[in-house]
Amino acid sequence: MARKPVLEGGKQDELLASARKVFMERGYDAASVRTITQACGCEVGLFYYYFKNKEQLFEQVFQQLLDELDARFAPLVELAQRAPCRALPACAETLLGLMEQSPLPNTAQLHWSVAAALQERACAAMERRMNELLAALAQCGVRSVLSAPMAASCIARGLGGAALSGTADAGEWNKAF
Repeated sequence: MARKPVLEGGKQDELLASARKVFMERGYDAASVRTITQACGCEVGLFYYYFKNKEQLFEQVFQQLLDELDARFAPLVELAQRAPCRALPACAETLLGLMEQSPLPNTAQLHWSVAAALQERACAAMERRMNELLAALAQCGVRSVLSAPMAASCIARGLGGAALSGTADAGEWNKAF
Protein backbone atom coordinates (compact mmCIF):
# COMPACT_ATOMS: atom_id res chain seq x y z
CA MET A 1 0.00 0.00 0.00
CA ALA A 2 1.41 3.38 -0.99
CA ARG A 3 2.03 5.92 1.71
CA LYS A 4 -0.31 8.90 1.87
CA PRO A 5 1.16 12.25 0.88
CA VAL A 6 2.41 14.25 3.86
CA LEU A 7 0.48 17.44 4.45
CA GLU A 8 2.29 20.68 5.28
CA GLY A 9 1.46 22.82 8.31
CA GLY A 10 -0.72 21.88 11.26
CA LYS A 11 0.71 19.19 13.50
CA GLN A 12 3.89 18.98 11.44
CA ASP A 13 4.66 22.62 12.29
CA GLU A 14 3.80 21.94 15.92
CA LEU A 15 6.18 18.96 15.96
CA LEU A 16 8.93 21.12 14.43
CA ALA A 17 8.38 23.84 17.05
CA SER A 18 8.35 21.32 19.91
CA ALA A 19 11.45 19.59 18.55
CA ARG A 20 13.27 22.88 18.28
CA LYS A 21 12.51 23.68 21.91
CA VAL A 22 13.55 20.21 23.09
CA PHE A 23 16.74 20.21 20.98
CA MET A 24 17.65 23.67 22.33
CA GLU A 25 17.08 22.63 25.94
CA ARG A 26 18.50 19.10 25.89
CA GLY A 27 20.66 18.74 22.81
CA TYR A 28 20.27 16.11 20.12
CA ASP A 29 21.24 12.98 22.03
CA ALA A 30 19.04 13.67 25.05
CA ALA A 31 16.02 14.57 22.91
CA SER A 32 13.95 11.46 22.31
CA VAL A 33 11.07 11.12 19.85
CA ARG A 34 8.81 10.42 22.82
CA THR A 35 9.92 13.61 24.61
CA ILE A 36 9.30 15.64 21.48
CA THR A 37 5.83 14.15 20.90
CA GLN A 38 4.90 14.66 24.55
CA ALA A 39 5.94 18.31 24.30
CA CYS A 40 3.74 18.58 21.21
CA GLY A 41 0.81 16.73 22.75
CA CYS A 42 0.62 14.03 20.10
CA GLU A 43 1.30 10.33 19.71
CA VAL A 44 4.59 8.83 18.54
CA GLY A 45 2.82 7.32 15.52
CA LEU A 46 2.00 10.80 14.24
CA PHE A 47 5.68 11.68 14.45
CA TYR A 48 6.49 8.82 12.06
CA TYR A 49 3.75 9.93 9.71
CA TYR A 50 5.64 13.18 9.15
CA PHE A 51 9.27 12.19 9.74
CA LYS A 52 11.34 9.13 8.90
CA ASN A 53 13.42 9.45 12.09
CA LYS A 54 14.81 11.92 14.60
CA GLU A 55 17.71 12.77 12.30
CA GLN A 56 15.35 13.91 9.54
CA LEU A 57 13.43 16.03 12.05
CA PHE A 58 16.66 17.57 13.34
CA GLU A 59 17.70 18.36 9.76
CA GLN A 60 14.42 20.18 9.14
CA VAL A 61 14.67 22.09 12.41
CA PHE A 62 18.24 23.07 11.55
CA GLN A 63 17.20 24.17 8.06
CA GLN A 64 14.61 26.46 9.66
CA LEU A 65 17.37 27.91 11.84
CA LEU A 66 19.59 28.48 8.79
CA ASP A 67 16.68 30.17 7.00
CA GLU A 68 16.19 32.46 10.02
CA LEU A 69 19.91 33.23 10.10
CA ASP A 70 19.82 34.04 6.39
CA ALA A 71 16.81 36.29 6.96
CA ARG A 72 18.79 38.27 9.55
CA PHE A 73 21.54 39.02 7.02
CA ALA A 74 19.45 39.47 3.86
CA PRO A 75 18.42 43.08 4.70
CA LEU A 76 22.09 44.04 5.10
CA VAL A 77 22.69 43.50 1.38
CA GLU A 78 19.81 45.81 0.52
CA LEU A 79 21.06 48.35 3.07
CA ALA A 80 24.56 48.23 1.53
CA GLN A 81 23.06 49.21 -1.80
CA ARG A 82 21.00 52.08 -0.33
CA ALA A 83 23.28 53.38 2.41
CA PRO A 84 26.77 51.79 2.29
CA CYS A 85 28.05 53.68 5.34
CA ARG A 86 25.33 52.13 7.51
CA ALA A 87 25.81 48.54 6.30
CA LEU A 88 28.90 47.56 8.29
CA PRO A 89 27.63 48.93 11.62
CA ALA A 90 24.34 47.13 10.95
CA CYS A 91 26.33 43.96 10.28
CA ALA A 92 28.10 44.37 13.63
CA GLU A 93 24.73 44.84 15.37
CA THR A 94 23.43 41.69 13.71
CA LEU A 95 26.47 39.74 14.92
CA LEU A 96 25.98 41.17 18.42
CA GLY A 97 22.40 39.97 18.31
CA LEU A 98 23.64 36.49 17.46
CA MET A 99 25.92 36.56 20.47
CA GLU A 100 23.07 37.52 22.76
CA GLN A 101 20.74 34.89 21.34
CA SER A 102 22.28 32.28 19.09
CA PRO A 103 19.77 30.51 16.87
CA LEU A 104 21.76 27.28 17.09
CA PRO A 105 20.83 24.50 19.50
CA ASN A 106 22.82 23.99 22.67
CA THR A 107 26.06 22.77 21.10
CA ALA A 108 27.54 21.87 24.49
CA GLN A 109 25.17 18.89 24.55
CA LEU A 110 25.95 17.76 21.00
CA HIS A 111 28.66 15.39 19.86
CA TRP A 112 31.61 17.53 18.75
CA SER A 113 31.28 16.35 15.14
CA VAL A 114 27.60 17.35 15.00
CA ALA A 115 28.34 20.70 16.63
CA ALA A 116 31.18 21.34 14.16
CA ALA A 117 28.95 20.44 11.20
CA LEU A 118 26.21 22.78 12.42
CA GLN A 119 28.71 25.57 12.96
CA GLU A 120 30.18 25.02 9.48
CA ARG A 121 26.80 25.14 7.76
CA ALA A 122 25.75 28.26 9.66
CA CYS A 123 29.04 30.00 8.83
CA ALA A 124 28.73 28.99 5.16
CA ALA A 125 25.25 30.51 5.05
CA MET A 126 26.56 33.72 6.64
CA GLU A 127 29.57 33.76 4.31
CA ARG A 128 27.28 33.77 1.26
CA ARG A 129 25.40 36.82 2.60
CA MET A 130 28.64 38.56 3.62
CA ASN A 131 29.95 38.06 0.08
CA GLU A 132 26.78 39.70 -1.29
CA LEU A 133 27.10 42.53 1.23
CA LEU A 134 30.72 43.20 0.34
CA ALA A 135 29.97 43.02 -3.39
CA ALA A 136 27.22 45.61 -2.91
CA LEU A 137 29.64 47.82 -0.97
CA ALA A 138 32.24 47.45 -3.74
CA GLN A 139 29.67 48.65 -6.29
CA CYS A 140 29.28 51.77 -4.15
CA GLY A 141 33.02 52.40 -4.23
CA VAL A 142 34.01 50.84 -0.90
CA ARG A 143 37.31 48.98 -1.35
CA SER A 144 39.08 46.42 0.79
CA VAL A 145 42.64 45.12 0.84
CA LEU A 146 41.15 41.62 0.71
CA SER A 147 39.04 40.22 -2.08
CA ALA A 148 35.32 40.15 -1.30
CA PRO A 149 35.25 36.33 -0.98
CA MET A 150 38.26 36.33 1.38
CA ALA A 151 36.85 39.17 3.50
CA ALA A 152 33.43 37.46 3.58
CA SER A 153 35.05 34.25 4.76
CA CYS A 154 37.02 36.08 7.47
CA ILE A 155 33.93 37.88 8.74
CA ALA A 156 31.59 34.89 8.64
CA ARG A 157 33.96 32.28 10.00
CA GLY A 158 35.82 34.51 12.42
CA LEU A 159 33.37 36.97 13.90
CA GLY A 160 30.27 35.01 12.91
CA GLY A 161 31.70 31.76 14.19
CA ALA A 162 32.55 33.35 17.54
CA ALA A 163 29.08 34.88 17.75
CA LEU A 164 27.34 31.59 16.98
CA SER A 165 29.50 29.49 19.29
CA GLY A 166 28.72 31.55 22.35
CA THR A 167 32.43 31.99 23.12
CA ALA A 168 32.53 35.70 22.33
CA ASP A 169 31.79 38.36 24.91
CA ALA A 170 29.16 40.87 23.77
CA GLY A 171 30.70 43.47 26.11
CA GLU A 172 34.01 43.30 24.24
CA TRP A 173 32.15 43.73 20.94
CA ASN A 174 30.30 46.76 22.23
CA LYS A 175 33.67 48.38 23.03
CA ALA A 176 35.01 47.52 19.57
CA PHE A 177 31.98 48.86 17.70
